[in-house]
Amino acid sequence: MPVPKKPSVTPRLLLRDQVYDRILNAIVSGEFEPGRTLSDKELEVWLGASRTPIREALGRLANTGLVEVQPQKATRVAEIDPVQFGEMMEVLGALYAAAIREVVPLLTDADRKKLTTLLKKLVGPAGRKAEQAPVILTEIFEVYITRYDNRVLLRQPARFDPHVQRILRTHSDRISRTSTYDAIREMVEATLAGDALEASRAASRYFASEVSDFHDQILAANAAAPALTSAPTEKAS
Repeated sequence: MPVPKKPSVTPRLLLRDQVYDRILNAIVSGEFEPGRTLSDKELEVWLGASRTPIREALGRLANTGLVEVQPQKATRVAEIDPVQFGEMMEVLGALYAAAIREVVPLLTDADRKKLTTLLKKLVGPAGRKAEQAPVILTEIFEVYITRYDNRVLLRQPARFDPHVQRILRTHSDRISRTSTYDAIREMVEATLAGDALEASRAASRYFASEVSDFHDQILAANAAAPALTSAPTEKAS
């Protein structure tokens, strides 16, 4: 689940892609909060771009479910959907478990060293910090997926990733506060031992236990949250 990063602007990157990436990053990071109205004029000022690439970007983001476009009405950042998050994580858990089973024999010494370093960070003080835990977890799974390099498999996580990252960033304190990371530790240890089957099973346990618990907490928090009464801000920068 790679974390979307703000792209560096280069001459080779088309303007419409620059615009898309900047709006995407703002949504995923929470800079553009759920429910926020996205004004074309304010986006033009913020991005220094014309209306055409902005509308193209918003259309692409609407296709991914990150914005809601109502003809002749406002365009808004989509609300976070905890139920959808649970469905996505169920699919990702199965995909990652299958990929890990296949990729463990393919990992290099550098990959294993990186996993060892990341695990130490996760179970150490960094793993207790709300802003760092999701990033470290993302980097651990990225080691496996990058080495597997199956474009068909990568397509689905890439589609889900912005939605997943929005949830993780919004509720990162729940990850760092409640997770023991036992299943992740077992997954990495089995990987280092060359036991692909056990590494895959540990990944499944992680999604079935800690991710499931995390999802339940989000659902409970969402149900308890008071309804928003104030209109979202329309400021784009």
